[in-house]
Amino acid sequence: MPEDSLEILRQISLKLDQVIAVLRIENAAVIARLASDLRDDAAARRILEISDGSLSYSSICNRVAEETGMSEVTVKRRIADMKQAGVLTTVRHGKEVRYVNSGLVEVI
Repeated sequence: MPEDSLEILRQISLKLDQVIAVLRIENAAVIARLASDLRDDAAARRILEISDGSLSYSSICNRVAEETGMSEVTVKRRIADMKQAGVLTTVRHGKEVRYVNSGLVEVI
């Protein structure tokens, strides 16, 4: 990749970091409330702990349901809610959908 293209990408990355910082400041109360809610939820905490992109959706559901004693339907609902809130993002690995902690909140 040409050096000037790399410099443009660095500038874009810097601008995006600045936008993210401003959004975090503007939404600090909402993010803190979300983190508190997730901290109080054993399933949500565990989902965040193991969502590193290495496990399939079904593996996360099975493991969290087994470890917390919650039904898989409840765990699936938590994952959907967390994705909607921006706490989890998805990546495709072949035909599998895998989840990754977005880093929006720290609950541990």
